[in-house]
Amino acid sequence: MLRGNRKRVVFACWLLPVLILFLLSISTPANYSVCYENEYTNNEHCAPYTIGPLIVFEILKFFTAYNGAITAIATGVIAYFTYTIWRASDDSLSHSRQVERAYVSADAKVIFRGKTEIVGTGRIIAMPELPDSWLSIVLDNNGKTAAFVDEIAVVTCGVEMLTPKPDYRNSERLADISLSPGAREIPTFRFDMRTVAGKIVYGRVYYTDIYKQRHSSGFIRHILSSMATSVEAAPEYTAWD
Repeated sequence: MLRGNRKRVVFACWLLPVLILFLLSISTPANYSVCYENEYTNNEHCAPYTIGPLIVFEILKFFTAYNGAITAIATGVIAYFTYTIWRASDDSLSHSRQVERAYVSADAKVIFRGKTEIVGTGRIIAMPELPDSWLSIVLDNNGKTAAFVDEIAVVTCGVEMLTPKPDYRNSERLADISLSPGAREIPTFRFDMRTVAGKIVYGRVYYTDIYKQRHSSGFIRHILSSMATSVEAAPEYTAWD
């Protein structure tokens, strides 16, 4: 696209003077007489000139007379054109990174462990205790490239203790997780359901994309006895960048 724009600009620069010469040639006679008066005899003498070479001569004379100013103007035009190319390239690169970067999200999910059976010689010889459950903080990567998660903040509080804006102080947990593109429900920290049931759990995941840019995204859930439901909260709780 940039090469196409440059070709069009160069073509326009060549076309403009040609067009001016063409308009002058069709709007003026083919021949032109230049007359001058002799200062001694007071007689007027006229000499015929062909208009095309005369116009070219006058244009060249103009460019010669104002060479410095024309050079300065041309330099300014080239500088502006270079700047527009740089801006277009920079915008294109930024757009490409936005499209190709990682987009990591976190969520709180209730996990159930089903019954398992120990089988020996073709028959059940033991049955473990009843299934239990826990709360797991899981990660997704919805981007096209990998991400490195280095920190996860998780806060637990009662419904009545939920603040207007999230407070992550003293809740950060170090992590060391590489997420491939398209990763789904990668488990991280887990909590005993007996300690979080009926409460609010919110948090934020911090990660770095392949372009060495740091990002974060948040989540918030109301934990019931068997599921995690959505919560109406300030947008700062689920904000992402």
